[in-house]
Amino acid sequence: MYVPSQSHVSQASPRARDLGHKLIQQIDEYQQRNPGISPADIKNALRIAQQSTASQQTAEMRLVIVGALIALALGVFAFVVSG
Repeated sequence: MYVPSQSHVSQASPRARDLGHKLIQQIDEYQQRNPGISPADIKNALRIAQQSTASQQTAEMRLVIVGALIALALGVFAFVVSG
């Protein structure tokens, strides 16, 4: 059974705690179906999931930045043309 560190659990939002409990449940069920899985395998799987989520957030942030730069450029262009 996977047991997460308790250091940040009390500071987590209700949604984060709910998702954490669901992840633990899924890991427990996976361990029951695959009894040979090692703690290192679980740790690596969680790291892969975390990296995937981080790369999605990075891509979204890039889109926001590009959109803001385009809006800024259009604003400067409109100011220059009108002035």
